[in-house]
Amino acid sequence: MWGAECMTSGKKGVAGKTSVSNYVSVGAGWWYNWQHWNLSDFNNQVEMVPMVRFCKDSKYCVFYDRGLNKPRQSSAELVRQVVEKRGEGGYWLIGNEPEVPNQDEVYDPVVAARMYREMVDFIKISDPKAKFIVGGWAGPEESKKNWPLLL
Repeated sequence: MWGAECMTSGKKGVAGKTSVSNYVSVGAGWWYNWQHWNLSDFNNQVEMVPMVRFCKDSKYCVFYDRGLNKPRQSSAELVRQVVEKRGEGGYWLIGNEPEVPNQDEVYDPVVAARMYREMVDFIKISDPKAKFIVGGWAGPEESKKNWPLLL
């Protein structure tokens, strides 16, 4: 098997949707899939890190209501279920490519920082030990210069 000699590391992560056995075979300690997850994705073999999106499409943005500019109250139950399934202190990945069209599309860094803070506070109601990862930027260097390190 090609992955048998891979070292396992809690720092090694995988992005995408495939079987947990594939993650185990490459020695991954965690994985994510841009918020296309459900409670069955949380298991004890490889940690699933849920991604909270700010995009305009509500199909993918179950946590944040862009129309009301605040976390969705209906998502409080989902956060609680995630914490119940995996326990307190897990990681949450907040945001995805805010400066890129058809991704989160939050072009103002001050607004992005506010949204990030709101989601952190919202999740900490159910999981006071939660840990957070700021989603990455993927756009051209030109777009990044407008994003000071506010987060």
